[in-house]
Amino acid sequence: MHWQLNPYSYALFFACFISIASILIAAKRWKSPGALALIGMSLSVSVWSLFYALELGVSDFDLQVLFGKIQYFGISTISLLWLSFTLDYTRAGRGRKRWHRLVPWLFPLLALTLVWTNDLHQLVWPTLEQEPQGNLLVMTFGHGPAFWAIIAYSYVFMVAGSVVILQRSLTSSSPYRRQIVSSLVGVAAIWFGNFMYITGLSPVPFLDLSPFGVTIAAVAYLWGIFRFGLLDLVPVASEAVLESMSDGVMVVDEKGRIVLLNKAFEQYTSLYTKKLIGKPMKEALKDWPELTERFAHIDDAHTEIKINLDQDYAAYFDLRVSPIRDHRDHVAGRVFVIHDITERKQAELRLAYNPDGSANDQTAEGLIPIVLIFRHKDGKIVEMNRSFILNTGYARQDALGMSLLQLGMWTAQQRAEFLRQLRKDRQITDHTVELRMKNGQMRNYFLSAHEIAILDEKYLVWIARENNIPLD
Repeated sequence: MHWQLNPYSYALFFACFISIASILIAAKRWKSPGALALIGMSLSVSVWSLFYALELGVSDFDLQVLFGKIQYFGISTISLLWLSFTLDYTRAGRGRKRWHRLVPWLFPLLALTLVWTNDLHQLVWPTLEQEPQGNLLVMTFGHGPAFWAIIAYSYVFMVAGSVVILQRSLTSSSPYRRQIVSSLVGVAAIWFGNFMYITGLSPVPFLDLSPFGVTIAAVAYLWGIFRFGLLDLVPVASEAVLESMSDGVMVVDEKGRIVLLNKAFEQYTSLYTKKLIGKPMKEALKDWPELTERFAHIDDAHTEIKINLDQDYAAYFDLRVSPIRDHRDHVAGRVFVIHDITERKQAELRLAYNPDGSANDQTAEGLIPIVLIFRHKDGKIVEMNRSFILNTGYARQDALGMSLLQLGMWTAQQRAEFLRQLRKDRQITDHTVELRMKNGQMRNYFLSAHEIAILDEKYLVWIARENNIPLD
């Protein structure tokens, strides 16, 4: 084997080295969505660049043809691996069945079959000739219909993957957008070089610039991994749903870095959440030590916490911590969901202060009647006022959609007597009833009620005053 010294081969060897470095680094993050596909892409790039370097470096005809064929293990697979990476990384491919993942691999399999049997049909390369280019002997490959078919499906997969990740970038915060840009730069560098080659626009006519683009691609992927946390900070596909939630939601990765904070969490903390993405939870929420220190290493919890928002005000939250598991059932992160229960806790504290269950007549809460709106057909609560929460101890989310019987506030006999009188008089005024609070205390009320109709559906407005409050 005679070696032809040339700068192009050495540049390609360097690109191969960088790609192998990408493989080794990405392998440490193999559990992350998209990591395996990125490893596969880097492997394809390595094969392509290595054997193109060897093709340019030798002068033997048969070896040049052999190395040209081996390159197609990289050429035929890289675009499909790019599409797989974008689908896994953005979570757009969730729910795909196994055969959906396997069928596209028929394209590279057929391409490799045609390449390695080209001597029988010449559909890929109708002609194979060596041409002198200065001091080099280079192989020129004629392009047959199968070659253009391979180019066509490669571009389809490449464009499809780019569309997927561009759509994701439009709805992502800036840290994710920088990750996406780094991956797009990598794949664009490869295919821009290929486009220059097949259209004859290459400044060096005999040279396929595609593998040289892999140097840029490899550097872009390394830059994305180290600088922007590619494979570490993984975007969540359900951001739009989380943003619409009234509960505060925080998602952290397995290293404790914040991946997502929704708008409700931003309102609770009074922090600008976009600046917190990618930061360790302890650093970003240093003013919330009750959350960050106690639950720094807890994967599953449900409890109540008290957060001192300032010197004069404390808020109470119902906290749920749940693990995020990958397809191998490994913990890949955690979700923190906080729900404001301050009103309920204040009501419980108020009831605890008056252990006999009586209202403090000097307080505004004690003078404001309880107002409830029920759906007539099933007795379910659809609305309530603040006085109900403060006096009974039930949080809004606990009472909505429930009936008083389900809450245990009255008995079936009391309910039957109430409905009997309502059917008789069509309305109720100062009906005496004893109700059970959440803490078990029994309290007496004067109850008034009347029916209303909203959009052809009947509702019941229910007003209850404590019987020790003057009715005038």
